[in-house]
Amino acid sequence: MRQRPPAACRSITYCCLPPPALAFEAGRHRPQLCDSSVLLTIPQSFRDAPAGLEESQVALAFTCFPGAYKKSDFVIVLFAPRHYTDTMATGILKAGATEAEDGFRTAKGEWRPPYPVKYIALFNWPPRLRDALKYILSYPGFLWPWNSVYLFITLGMWFYLTPALSRCAAFQAGWISQVFIGNLALLWLWTGGWHLLLYTFKAQGTKRKYNPRWLRVGDPKFLFHNQLYDNIFWSCVSGCTVWSAYEVLYLWAAANHHVPYLSWSAHPVYFAAWLCAIPFWREFHFYWSHRATHWKPLYKYVHYLHHKNVNPGPWSGLAMHPVEHIIYFSMVLIHFVVPSHPIHFLFNAQLTALEPAPGHHGFEGPLLDGKLPTGSYFHYLHHRYFECNYGGIKLPLDRFFGTFRDGLSDVVDAQPPEPQVGELAVLDPSA
Repeated sequence: MRQRPPAACRSITYCCLPPPALAFEAGRHRPQLCDSSVLLTIPQSFRDAPAGLEESQVALAFTCFPGAYKKSDFVIVLFAPRHYTDTMATGILKAGATEAEDGFRTAKGEWRPPYPVKYIALFNWPPRLRDALKYILSYPGFLWPWNSVYLFITLGMWFYLTPALSRCAAFQAGWISQVFIGNLALLWLWTGGWHLLLYTFKAQGTKRKYNPRWLRVGDPKFLFHNQLYDNIFWSCVSGCTVWSAYEVLYLWAAANHHVPYLSWSAHPVYFAAWLCAIPFWREFHFYWSHRATHWKPLYKYVHYLHHKNVNPGPWSGLAMHPVEHIIYFSMVLIHFVVPSHPIHFLFNAQLTALEPAPGHHGFEGPLLDGKLPTGSYFHYLHHRYFECNYGGIKLPLDRFFGTFRDGLSDVVDAQPPEPQVGELAVLDPSA
């Protein structure tokens, strides 16, 4: 209920949209969590209030803080509409409020971004060509940095560490062990590197870490009573083995001309287009295979192992049951029927093996003082709530099939009621 303004106030008509809300603390532009709203107090002059507010986006409302009048302050509460977005946050905090971009923590200490998760701009409706091109070409975006990084890793593995196809015509221990050792080394360098940076050196501390707690030690639900050791065991012993087995089978089939082959020199456009399509194919396959593992019998005996990691770390991404690894890496089987070069297979396989580490490390990017775009709040919400966000942010499959969770309800549990019209009370310090 709106409190009655004190007598020494003048009034301005306003349109009040109840919580979720933003407000500013006097002179500091620091967000606070108060009664399920993010509240900031603003100095008494309107000229110090954030600029760029539109009536369709936010409204100004009066609220009473104990002691506020003694300080000759007034409070503006900016009530966001039902679908609050990061674009609106940028408009509200136009004057470089970097602290607000760091989000805030709930009563349980869990970090939440100040914006809901959203899908990439490619599939906005109605289509917006400018936004789509910006996503493809900008940093961070489709090409830069991560897909380019994964492609460079793929090319390095193909030219320097993958056995020549001429050696792969028959199953022999030499080249098979080369594949496994190369993949194992890559997994340790990549996933181990993320763990070293964020969990051993703790370069980020707990800033922008979804769950403030670190990995579990002494917990009997994990192998060795240790979450990290458990995750490394399943990732390396099962995950790397299944990944390498698919690769060995493909290289043998390619060497014996049992799979359709695609040459760069003969079909350069198709070659490049198929490379660009692979991240989308991977996400399409992941959505459906992931939903399948949530089928009750599979979840009970297979997928439960991965979901022991409610507070995941980099090694949690590939910590799965062997049956789930077979299902998860089966997305590379498309190259047995669709014309491909071994580079396409390796790119797909390495995306599948490496992307889980930055997707599970438990931090929201950009990290390291805004220099490193990484993290997946989208997938963290899946580990937090289980029955949502089965796919990723490239294809809006969760939205199509009613399993999308944007994280906004983690800040405000109820949808706001209908707008009310009232007054904005401003303290007159001269009274």
